[in-house]
Amino acid sequence: MPYIDPRQVAQLEREFDSVAPFPQANATHSDKSYKDNQALVLTRYSTSASYATLRDYYYTELSKHGWKFVSEEPLANWGRDLGGKTAHYCKGDWSATVEYAGQDNEGRGAYTLTLSWGINQCK
Repeated sequence: MPYIDPRQVAQLEREFDSVAPFPQANATHSDKSYKDNQALVLTRYSTSASYATLRDYYYTELSKHGWKFVSEEPLANWGRDLGGKTAHYCKGDWSATVEYAGQDNEGRGAYTLTLSWGINQCK
């Protein structure tokens, strides 16, 4: 049976809590999952900020905590391009993503901040 070290779980949660969310965003959903040597912590937010603004904010915020930017890629929403993007960061073997879904017709956007290990491998 796979073993999940409760100290690593607590450390991942503390790391997530140390990253300040974008000030003009409202949390809409949070989740945690721990299984089979994998773990993730995430919160989804709503904001009117653009992806470029969020990217700049999280680049600075995550860098303060030792995270290194790795890559950025486009993100489609059910095959449609709404301006979505995903930015990937690594800190040791931990992964962080800022996944921006794009803006709706009212100018609101949604994004998710996720920290994980064992899912999106960092080397």
